[in-house]
Amino acid sequence: MKKQIQLVLALAGLLTFGSASALIIDSFDFPADGDLVGIRNGAAFPRLTTTTLDVGDRFIGTSRTLSVTSTTPVSAQSTGELNGLTPDALDMQNSVVAIGTFTVSWDGIDHIDLTENGTILGFQLTIPEAIDNPLIVTFSAGAASVTRTFPNGTQGSGFFIPFGNQDFSDVTRLTASFTGSAGWDAVVQLIGTAPIPGTLLLMGVGLLGLARWGKRAGGQG
Repeated sequence: MKKQIQLVLALAGLLTFGSASALIIDSFDFPADGDLVGIRNGAAFPRLTTTTLDVGDRFIGTSRTLSVTSTTPVSAQSTGELNGLTPDALDMQNSVVAIGTFTVSWDGIDHIDLTENGTILGFQLTIPEAIDNPLIVTFSAGAASVTRTFPNGTQGSGFFIPFGNQDFSDVTRLTASFTGSAGWDAVVQLIGTAPIPGTLLLMGVGLLGLARWGKRAGGQG
């Protein structure tokens, strides 16, 4: 009976562990009549920045800052737009000779635990249009930083960047940077966190059940 109680408690713990819900960091969702937020730079303006304030639940924190940095010393342009070419998305473009970095920073975050006590595995994002060159995405908060490179042609939802052993448990400011070789374009529609997948939860429950059954079968033999 004691072992049965322990098994029930273990299963309950697994269910609790897998019940964490994903947190939306930014849906880039502006009202239909909202103002276009966009910046465009060139060689004469190596870095431009614009900040939007929170008036709802569109993004984590109280303000979002979009920065465009050009690293090419020629007359090249990089642009970043919200609610522009692609509605409800961050649209990033480089001219064919431009190497630029797009940075989104979310400030005024109230010490949020993005890991939800270890039940969240990492960041996920939606890329609704195929990117035309490899895209490097980096998320950082304090000393924690994770990076993933997405190959050209990447398109879809649920793309994953794992936390690994990085500590995103007490976040007051989060930054995402997007960069690549010259001429890359990309659209990001949603950034959030990724919880424990349901398949892993079911696998854990199944393994516990098999272990219990194996012990009982061994005892009967």
